[in-house]
Amino acid sequence: MKTILGAELSLHPQWFIVDATTATDYQVFTDRALFVVRWRNPTSKAARALTPAIQAHRSSVGKPVFFAILIGPDCAPPSPEAREVMLREHDQIHELTQAVRTVIIGGTARQTIMRSVMTAMTLAAGLRGKPFKVDRTVQDLAKVVAQTLGGDTDALLEKMLASGIVSATDLGQA
Repeated sequence: MKTILGAELSLHPQWFIVDATTATDYQVFTDRALFVVRWRNPTSKAARALTPAIQAHRSSVGKPVFFAILIGPDCAPPSPEAREVMLREHDQIHELTQAVRTVIIGGTARQTIMRSVMTAMTLAAGLRGKPFKVDRTVQDLAKVVAQTLGGDTDALLEKMLASGIVSATDLGQA
């Protein structure tokens, strides 16, 4: 175990996760050039802390990363200040990535509104035309990752499930 920003990290051969019981802001999953963050509580401090983690992963794999953002039904919307910081940090992150994709998990009215907010944020920041997309499901994301980075969609979903970054409910299996 290693502690970073007050969260315990479990190191695994192909990924690391932030223990969800100690990390209140976000959880991370990596697999080769894939870097996934699942926001739990999007704060300005957490948004600033995420950029160095992505930089470190990019350095470790030696190429731009495929950056994926998961937002579950338990995630509170970011404050206006946190949204501003996230947009500023995206400029730095963009240089480290080959693609940026977001999945807002769930089909309630709240998740539909959040998808619209994410799209509006990208328009407001002038990010349209850059590699950014909002996917409808984790499975859709996994298919694109497998096509982009190589590998098997089902194997990736199993790793994500085993790491705790997604649940069976998130994948529609519960």
